[in-house]
Order: sequence, then structure tokens, then C-alpha cells
Amino acid sequence: MIRPLAFLVQRIREAFLKGAFTEVTDPRHRRYMRAMASLPDAEHAAFRLARIEGLNVPRIAAELGISNAQAETHLTHAIEMIASSLRRQERKGW
Repeated sequence: MIRPLAFLVQRIREAFLKGAFTEVTDPRHRRYMRAMASLPDAEHAAFRLARIEGLNVPRIAAELGISNAQAETHLTHAIEMIASSLRRQERKGW
């Protein structure tokens, strides 16, 4: 289960990003960009290191100075938050 505070932070950030990324013409890509930008800092860092820089969990943990379990948790939460954000934006017609 996602930490309630992290989930709340993401929803607040997401609300402020409703009109963001207007230069992106594909609505699915724009929703993904908003979902990524709305992630709390720890989850964003873990997701960026894993998916963009291609690091594995032990390397993410070392880079962030946290345990492997924490890195795995942040990465899992990030994926869950992005999925939730994409569904929510789709429902709202963003």
C-alpha cells in the first residue's frame, strides 16, 4: 500500500500540473509527463534511476544512500502512483 502522505503529495502536485506540458501534442504522453512530474521526490528519484538511467535496485540504493528494501519500496510506489495518476487523468479528461 502506498504511504498516505506520499499519495496526498502526488495528488496535490498533479492538480497544479493540470495545464502543464501544453507543448506536447499527444494527450497520452502529456498525461505520462504530468504523472512523472507529480511524483514525490523519493519516488521520482528511484523511478528516474531505474527507468531512465537503467540502474538496478542495489545501484539505486547506493546512489540514494538508502537500503535495498527502501529503494524497492520507492520504485514500487512510483509505479503504482504513475498508474493511478494515468487512470485519474483519463477519467477527468485531461
